[in-house]
Amino acid sequence: MMSVPTHIAVVDDDDGIRLTLRQILEREGFQVSTCADAVEFWSVMAATPATLVLLDVQMPGEGGISIARRLRAETDAAIIMVTGLNDTVDRVIGLEVGADDYVGKPFDRRELVARIHSVLRRKGTAEVSPLAARIDRIASALEAVTDKISDVGGKVAGREHDLSRIEDMFRAKRVTSCPQCGSTITYYQAESGHLGICKACGWTHFLEDGQGQIRSET
Repeated sequence: MMSVPTHIAVVDDDDGIRLTLRQILEREGFQVSTCADAVEFWSVMAATPATLVLLDVQMPGEGGISIARRLRAETDAAIIMVTGLNDTVDRVIGLEVGADDYVGKPFDRRELVARIHSVLRRKGTAEVSPLAARIDRIASALEAVTDKISDVGGKVAGREHDLSRIEDMFRAKRVTSCPQCGSTITYYQAESGHLGICKACGWTHFLEDGQGQIRSET
């Protein structure tokens, strides 16, 4: 009996990227659904749930971070975030809310396929505790940035800056209340302010230095 192809949903508002990803994935034998926004995506998930979701971070309407948080809460689908090449903050937040991995734009076809197979293999193994899974995801993000630091030439200084930003974010957390749902928002210190995310509703906000007061986390 023939096996059923793994279903992958591609969520990206860029027509060209959706087409490219469909071609790559179908060539690898996957069943592919492409979605331009969150509305199309949730319709697909209601009809034929995907095993893995390739999810763009920056989209109009409901963004990738919010979709990832809801996916992790409501499904067991694997999540790979698709981010800009140097969007380190987006990657860390995506992993924080439950993404399994990330791939940067522009992506390499072989790396993309390898990451998909790696995530699918991990999803097929025994479950680990939520805390262990979260630690593993964050460690993977930090390891990826650290690996980039070892690149030769002028890239070194830039990668050190990326790593420093991540370390600062986890050292200098702040909290306040979400204006949408009232839940606690954790703000992480960024280069020129604080980046906040509400894990209850997915609301995100960048607060520049001097814009407002945020109380220290206790």
